[in-house]
Amino acid sequence: MNIRKSILATALISLILVTSSLTAIAGSAKFAKSIVPAEDGTYMVKLRVTAVGSRIYTLKLKDRSASIIDVYAPKGWCIVTDDGMLIARSMKHSISPGKSVELVIYTSTKNVHFDWSAFGMFKQLGKGGTI
Repeated sequence: MNIRKSILATALISLILVTSSLTAIAGSAKFAKSIVPAEDGTYMVKLRVTAVGSRIYTLKLKDRSASIIDVYAPKGWCIVTDDGMLIARSMKHSISPGKSVELVIYTSTKNVHFDWSAFGMFKQLGKGGTI
């Protein structure tokens, strides 16, 4: 009977570890990107960011083509850009798991790709990726 309980306990712990590992592998954020031409020849990129698993306080985007012209932050967020890097941060309006915010970014090209990283209060969440 004790062997059966040990096996059951081991299986349960393994299941919990696998589930938590899959959450980390799946990522910390989901992105939806739409690009619309603006009247002045630039492009408006709407980037909807949804938190997965953990609360997101900071987003870091690296614009490979350094094409960012202007950015608009959602309410309660601060965005800074420099040399193709965009950092968005919020303390009071962080993204809760399952919730989203939308960033509006104007670029000089419609073929823009971002390398992204998401951060919790103090550390990076997951590995990031490319959108």
